[in-house]
Amino acid sequence: MGIEDSAVMAELLDLAQHHVQQGFLTAAKALEAAFGTFDACRRERTQWLVKNSRDAAAIYQWRLPEAGRDAEKCRTELDRRIKTVWNGDINAMVREAKEELGKRLDGGIDSVSKL
Repeated sequence: MGIEDSAVMAELLDLAQHHVQQGFLTAAKALEAAFGTFDACRRERTQWLVKNSRDAAAIYQWRLPEAGRDAEKCRTELDRRIKTVWNGDINAMVREAKEELGKRLDGGIDSVSKL
């Protein structure tokens, strides 16, 4: 997740900087938009990771209600969860975040101040 976050943030900051250099926004407003977009785009996935890390610990301790002490159910649960982490499409994540920031920035200073 840290690598995903870094890739998304780097792209958002680059796009925000471009808008500042073009004179469309102040640096403060562009940064506000970039960080607001980052939060909006990344919070759900990163919070999912926190919850599922706790659930994984419960699985290893035979305490997850859905799996209990059934080794096959535990394996299935762990496989499903790890695939969500490893099979994330970073290019799609970056593209979606940049599109969202573009919408926020293209609205100008007024739309950014309402974030």
